Amino acid sequence: MKIKPTKNILQTWIETYVPEKDLFFLTKEDLITRIDSSGVLIVPIEEFFNNSTYMQINYVNSCEYCNE
Repeated sequence: MKIKPTKNILQTWIETYVPEKDLFFLTKEDLITRIDSSGVLIVPIEEFFNNSTYMQINYVNSCEYCNE
């Protein structure tokens, strides 16, 4: 049996599970490299997981996806 979601279902999944903002998960070594971080919010991992905004399903899914 193949499950094929409709375009409406896919759109609902996108609206529900994809964050409105781009998230990039970096190591400490990545931060040492000179990058242009103007206009970027850099949040330590502890603050990320303790902030109720980032505990919403769309943000948590993104973090878990990056850890795979």
